[in-house]
Amino acid sequence: MKRVLVLPLLLFSLIAFAQVKEPPVNSEGDVEFSEVVIAGGLTSNQLYDNAKEWAAKTFYDYKAALQFEDEKGDKLIFKWSSDIPGKNRKGDVQTEFMLDYTMIIECKDGRYRYKVNQINIVTVSKTMDYYSNSELSSTSESKPISESYDKIKELEKKQEEYEEIKSQRPDIKRTVRKASEYEKGRTKAELSKRTEFYNLQLKIIDDLTESLKKAMNKNDDNF
Repeated sequence: MKRVLVLPLLLFSLIAFAQVKEPPVNSEGDVEFSEVVIAGGLTSNQLYDNAKEWAAKTFYDYKAALQFEDEKGDKLIFKWSSDIPGKNRKGDVQTEFMLDYTMIIECKDGRYRYKVNQINIVTVSKTMDYYSNSELSSTSESKPISESYDKIKELEKKQEEYEEIKSQRPDIKRTVRKASEYEKGRTKAELSKRTEFYNLQLKIIDDLTESLKKAMNKNDDNF
C-alpha cells in the first residue's frame, strides 16, 4: 500500500507548486482584480443598495471603511484590512499579518463592476509582556502583494539552478554536493511556506468577490 501512495503524494506536491497564480495587473501595471458582472433585471439603484448592504455586513465598521460615496448612487469605494491566517509568536514577539486593499464598486442598469487594488501585506510585530500577555509596543511593515509572487518565482528559479548544477556536474565534490542539497532543501521548504501564504492572500480576495457576487443578485421585488 505504501508504494501505491507515493506517486499520488508526489503528484500532489508538484501540483501545489504549479498552482501559483500570477496576480492580474491593470493597464498601468498595478495589481488589480477586476470583473464586469451582468445582473439582468436589476437597476443601478438596486445594485447600489445591494452593494451598500453587503459592505455593511462585510466591513463591520462601515463608516471607517467607506472612502467615497457617489451622490448619483452608482459608485462606492472602500478601504479595509482582512486578517491573514498564520499568526505566530516567538518569545515575547507576536507576529500578525493583514491584507490591506481598496475595493471599488460601480453600478449601472443590468451590470456592475468591481475592482480590488492597492493590495498590500502588512506585517505587525508586537512586543508582549511575558506575565500579563499585554501589548507593550508594536511595529508594522507593508509590502505590495506583487512582492509575494516575485519571491516565489525567485525561489523556483533557485530550485531549477540546483537541479542544473546536479545534472551538469556529476563529478562535483561530495562536500559541495551535500552543501548544494542542503540549500536545495532549505529553498524547497521556504518555497512551500511562501506559496501557502500567498495562496491564503488570494483566497481572501476570492472569498471577498464571491460573497459580493452572491449579495448583488438580491432582488427585493421577489420578496
